[in-house]
Amino acid sequence: MLARFARGVLTAALVTTALTACGAEPDGSPGDDGDSGTSSAASNPGGDNTWYDTASPASAGGTVGGDDSPCPLPVTFDVAEGWQAEALDFSDTESEEFAALTTNGSFAVRCEIDAGPAGAVGHLRVWISDEQPRDPEDTLRTFLEGDSSERITDESYRDAQAGAAETVEGTVLTYSDLLEENRRTRAVVVPAAEHTAVIEFSGFDLIEHEAMVPGYLLALDTVRASR
Repeated sequence: MLARFARGVLTAALVTTALTACGAEPDGSPGDDGDSGTSSAASNPGGDNTWYDTASPASAGGTVGGDDSPCPLPVTFDVAEGWQAEALDFSDTESEEFAALTTNGSFAVRCEIDAGPAGAVGHLRVWISDEQPRDPEDTLRTFLEGDSSERITDESYRDAQAGAAETVEGTVLTYSDLLEENRRTRAVVVPAAEHTAVIEFSGFDLIEHEAMVPGYLLALDTVRASR
Protein backbone atom coordinates (compact mmCIF):
# COMPACT_ATOMS: atom_id res chain seq x y z
CA MET A 1 0.00 0.00 0.00
CA LEU A 2 2.82 2.37 0.88
CA ALA A 3 4.54 1.70 -2.43
CA ARG A 4 1.30 2.22 -4.35
CA PHE A 5 0.68 5.59 -2.72
CA ALA A 6 4.25 6.60 -3.49
CA ARG A 7 3.69 5.73 -7.14
CA GLY A 8 0.54 7.85 -7.18
CA VAL A 9 2.35 10.84 -5.72
CA LEU A 10 5.28 10.53 -8.10
CA THR A 11 3.37 9.75 -11.31
CA ALA A 12 2.87 13.37 -12.38
CA ALA A 13 6.51 14.30 -11.93
CA LEU A 14 7.79 11.23 -13.74
CA VAL A 15 5.43 11.55 -16.70
CA THR A 16 6.12 15.26 -17.01
CA THR A 17 9.86 14.62 -17.01
CA ALA A 18 9.43 12.05 -19.77
CA LEU A 19 7.33 14.42 -21.87
CA THR A 20 9.82 17.22 -21.43
CA ALA A 21 12.70 14.96 -22.43
CA CYS A 22 10.82 14.10 -25.63
CA GLY A 23 10.27 17.75 -26.45
CA ALA A 24 6.54 17.79 -25.67
CA GLU A 25 4.78 20.50 -23.74
CA PRO A 26 4.28 19.31 -20.12
CA ASP A 27 0.53 20.01 -20.06
CA GLY A 28 -0.05 18.69 -23.56
CA SER A 29 -0.96 22.14 -24.88
CA PRO A 30 0.99 23.19 -27.95
CA GLY A 31 2.31 26.72 -27.85
CA ASP A 32 2.01 27.25 -24.09
CA ASP A 33 4.61 29.79 -23.10
CA GLY A 34 4.77 28.61 -19.47
CA ASP A 35 3.50 31.92 -18.12
CA SER A 36 2.79 31.26 -14.44
CA GLY A 37 0.00 33.81 -14.40
CA THR A 38 -1.99 32.11 -17.14
CA SER A 39 -4.06 28.93 -16.95
CA SER A 40 -2.89 27.23 -20.13
CA ALA A 41 -5.31 24.87 -21.12
CA ALA A 42 -8.08 22.71 -20.47
CA SER A 43 -10.29 22.69 -23.51
CA ASN A 44 -13.57 23.65 -21.89
CA PRO A 45 -16.06 24.91 -24.51
CA GLY A 46 -17.71 27.24 -21.99
CA GLY A 47 -14.41 28.86 -21.12
CA ASP A 48 -14.90 28.25 -17.38
CA ASN A 49 -11.54 26.81 -16.35
CA THR A 50 -12.07 27.41 -12.62
CA TRP A 51 -15.28 25.62 -11.55
CA TYR A 52 -16.51 23.91 -14.74
CA ASP A 53 -20.10 24.70 -13.82
CA THR A 54 -21.40 23.40 -17.15
CA ALA A 55 -20.14 19.88 -16.37
CA SER A 56 -22.51 17.10 -15.25
CA PRO A 57 -21.89 14.37 -12.64
CA ALA A 58 -20.53 11.06 -13.88
CA SER A 59 -22.46 7.79 -13.77
CA ALA A 60 -21.94 5.87 -10.55
CA GLY A 61 -20.03 2.61 -10.55
CA GLY A 62 -20.03 1.95 -6.81
CA THR A 63 -19.95 3.51 -3.35
CA VAL A 64 -17.19 4.08 -0.81
CA GLY A 65 -17.33 4.83 2.90
CA GLY A 66 -19.41 1.95 4.21
CA ASP A 67 -17.91 -0.79 6.35
CA ASP A 68 -18.17 -3.24 3.46
CA SER A 69 -16.64 -0.85 0.92
CA PRO A 70 -12.95 -0.61 -0.07
CA CYS A 71 -12.63 2.49 2.18
CA PRO A 72 -14.56 2.55 5.49
CA LEU A 73 -14.95 6.27 6.25
CA PRO A 74 -17.04 8.70 8.33
CA VAL A 75 -18.69 9.70 5.02
CA THR A 76 -20.09 7.75 2.07
CA PHE A 77 -20.42 8.79 -1.57
CA ASP A 78 -20.79 7.33 -5.04
CA VAL A 79 -17.69 6.71 -7.14
CA ALA A 80 -17.57 7.21 -10.89
CA GLU A 81 -17.78 4.15 -13.07
CA GLY A 82 -14.35 2.64 -13.63
CA TRP A 83 -12.64 4.51 -10.77
CA GLN A 84 -10.91 2.24 -8.24
CA ALA A 85 -10.77 2.94 -4.50
CA GLU A 86 -8.24 1.70 -1.97
CA ALA A 87 -8.05 2.36 1.76
CA LEU A 88 -4.87 4.02 3.04
CA ASP A 89 -3.50 3.76 6.56
CA PHE A 90 -0.05 5.08 7.34
CA SER A 91 -0.43 5.31 11.11
CA ASP A 92 2.48 2.88 11.61
CA THR A 93 4.77 4.51 9.05
CA GLU A 94 8.04 5.67 10.57
CA SER A 95 9.25 7.58 7.51
CA GLU A 96 9.10 11.33 8.10
CA GLU A 97 8.95 11.89 4.33
CA PHE A 98 5.80 9.81 3.97
CA ALA A 99 4.32 11.32 7.11
CA ALA A 100 4.61 14.72 5.43
CA LEU A 101 2.85 13.40 2.31
CA THR A 102 0.02 11.64 4.13
CA THR A 103 -0.88 14.26 6.74
CA ASN A 104 -1.89 17.89 6.41
CA GLY A 105 -2.43 19.66 9.71
CA SER A 106 -4.98 17.58 11.63
CA PHE A 107 -6.00 15.70 8.45
CA ALA A 108 -4.70 12.29 7.39
CA VAL A 109 -5.36 10.68 4.02
CA ARG A 110 -7.60 7.62 4.37
CA CYS A 111 -8.74 6.73 0.86
CA GLU A 112 -7.31 7.08 -2.63
CA ILE A 113 -9.50 6.67 -5.71
CA ASP A 114 -7.66 6.18 -8.98
CA ALA A 115 -9.34 7.58 -12.11
CA GLY A 116 -6.80 5.83 -14.34
CA PRO A 117 -8.87 2.72 -15.16
CA ALA A 118 -11.54 5.03 -16.60
CA GLY A 119 -9.01 6.87 -18.74
CA ALA A 120 -8.07 9.96 -16.69
CA VAL A 121 -4.66 10.46 -15.10
CA GLY A 122 -5.28 11.59 -11.53
CA HIS A 123 -6.58 10.72 -8.10
CA LEU A 124 -9.39 11.72 -5.76
CA ARG A 125 -8.41 11.44 -2.12
CA VAL A 126 -10.35 11.59 1.13
CA TRP A 127 -8.69 13.16 4.16
CA ILE A 128 -10.12 12.79 7.67
CA SER A 129 -9.67 14.90 10.79
CA ASP A 130 -10.95 14.23 14.31
CA GLU A 131 -11.48 17.97 14.75
CA GLN A 132 -14.61 19.98 13.92
CA PRO A 133 -14.01 23.13 11.84
CA ARG A 134 -15.02 26.43 13.39
CA ASP A 135 -14.94 28.06 9.99
CA PRO A 136 -15.16 25.71 6.96
CA GLU A 137 -13.59 28.23 4.58
CA ASP A 138 -10.61 28.85 6.85
CA THR A 139 -10.22 25.10 7.32
CA LEU A 140 -10.26 24.47 3.59
CA ARG A 141 -7.98 27.40 2.79
CA THR A 142 -5.42 26.18 5.32
CA PHE A 143 -5.69 22.67 3.93
CA LEU A 144 -5.24 23.62 0.27
CA GLU A 145 -2.42 26.04 0.95
CA GLY A 146 -0.69 23.43 3.11
CA ASP A 147 -1.24 20.69 0.55
CA SER A 148 0.78 22.30 -2.21
CA SER A 149 4.55 22.37 -2.46
CA GLU A 150 4.24 24.41 -5.66
CA ARG A 151 3.66 28.12 -6.08
CA ILE A 152 -0.02 29.08 -5.83
CA THR A 153 -0.92 31.59 -8.55
CA ASP A 154 -4.68 31.71 -8.01
CA GLU A 155 -7.21 30.46 -5.46
CA SER A 156 -11.00 30.71 -5.20
CA TYR A 157 -13.57 29.69 -2.59
CA ARG A 158 -17.35 29.60 -2.66
CA ASP A 159 -20.40 28.26 -0.83
CA ALA A 160 -21.32 24.74 -1.92
CA GLN A 161 -23.78 21.95 -1.32
CA ALA A 162 -22.21 18.62 -0.37
CA GLY A 163 -25.09 16.18 -0.37
CA ALA A 164 -27.58 17.76 2.01
CA ALA A 165 -24.95 19.81 3.86
CA GLU A 166 -24.15 23.46 3.22
CA THR A 167 -20.40 23.90 3.16
CA VAL A 168 -17.50 25.47 1.22
CA GLU A 169 -15.41 24.28 -1.69
CA GLY A 170 -12.19 25.71 -3.00
CA THR A 171 -9.79 25.44 -5.89
CA VAL A 172 -6.16 26.46 -6.28
CA LEU A 173 -4.06 26.88 -9.40
CA THR A 174 -0.39 26.12 -8.85
CA TYR A 175 2.66 26.52 -11.04
CA SER A 176 5.83 24.47 -10.89
CA ASP A 177 8.92 26.45 -11.81
CA LEU A 178 10.83 23.19 -12.18
CA LEU A 179 8.33 21.49 -14.50
CA GLU A 180 6.99 24.69 -16.10
CA GLU A 181 3.44 23.45 -15.73
CA ASN A 182 0.13 24.62 -14.29
CA ARG A 183 -2.00 22.26 -12.21
CA ARG A 184 -5.34 22.69 -10.48
CA THR A 185 -6.59 21.12 -7.26
CA ARG A 186 -10.20 21.30 -6.07
CA ALA A 187 -11.64 20.23 -2.74
CA VAL A 188 -14.68 20.41 -0.47
CA VAL A 189 -14.90 20.20 3.31
CA VAL A 190 -17.63 17.89 4.68
CA PRO A 191 -18.69 17.87 8.37
CA ALA A 192 -19.29 14.33 9.63
CA ALA A 193 -20.46 13.83 13.24
CA GLU A 194 -17.23 13.76 15.28
CA HIS A 195 -15.03 14.08 12.21
CA THR A 196 -14.35 16.37 9.28
CA ALA A 197 -13.66 15.11 5.78
CA VAL A 198 -11.96 16.84 2.87
CA ILE A 199 -12.61 15.35 -0.56
CA GLU A 200 -9.85 16.55 -2.88
CA PHE A 201 -8.85 15.79 -6.44
CA SER A 202 -6.25 16.81 -8.98
CA GLY A 203 -5.28 15.56 -12.41
CA PHE A 204 -1.86 15.22 -13.96
CA ASP A 205 -2.44 18.50 -15.82
CA LEU A 206 -5.32 20.87 -16.56
CA ILE A 207 -6.78 18.63 -19.26
CA GLU A 208 -6.80 15.61 -16.95
CA HIS A 209 -8.26 17.79 -14.20
CA GLU A 210 -11.18 18.67 -16.46
CA ALA A 211 -11.69 15.00 -17.30
CA MET A 212 -12.04 14.23 -13.58
CA VAL A 213 -14.57 16.97 -12.79
CA PRO A 214 -17.67 14.77 -13.44
CA GLY A 215 -16.39 12.17 -10.97
CA TYR A 216 -15.84 14.85 -8.33
CA LEU A 217 -19.32 16.29 -8.95
CA LEU A 218 -20.80 12.82 -8.42
CA ALA A 219 -19.05 12.60 -5.05
CA LEU A 220 -20.15 16.14 -4.18
CA ASP A 221 -23.81 15.38 -4.96
CA THR A 222 -23.98 12.08 -3.10
CA VAL A 223 -21.76 12.54 -0.05
CA ARG A 224 -23.32 12.14 3.37
CA ALA A 225 -22.11 11.54 6.91
CA SER A 226 -22.17 7.88 7.89
CA ARG A 227 -20.96 8.14 11.49
